[in-house]
Amino acid sequence: MLAMYQLGYSQITQQQLAKTFDELQALAALKGERCGAANTVVGDLDGDGDVDGIVQYVCTRHGGNMVVRTGWTVWINDGKQLKPVLNERGLIGTWPRAISNGVILARFDKHKPGDASCCPSIKIPKKYKLVLKKLVSIQWYEIEEIK
Repeated sequence: MLAMYQLGYSQITQQQLAKTFDELQALAALKGERCGAANTVVGDLDGDGDVDGIVQYVCTRHGGNMVVRTGWTVWINDGKQLKPVLNERGLIGTWPRAISNGVILARFDKHKPGDASCCPSIKIPKKYKLVLKKLVSIQWYEIEEIK
């Protein structure tokens, strides 16, 4: 389903990416949901010099404002088209922050005892690499091995 949506961009911005996702929100929405971009990051994920991107989205039930789920869509730019290649729903509480040298820098928010449900106080840095259209969690020392 993701490959059906292709957009032509030689370079993209965070705002263009968010707008594109919002227009094509059916990529992530399940029946009875409305999904929208909550966070976007851009950078070169695949080493080709073109700007790729990630949209972190939130989904609500139609007519409501309670978030029912979140996810990331990963978009690759081949110089002619911007294509969504992955819809990742397993990174709950993890926010993409930047893309640097093909590595996605993210932050996982975790609650400690006594934290309000809205406000986790533990911030854990995470790193991911797009490998064969899947996100792989990596450590600092693994970055060179994956290239």
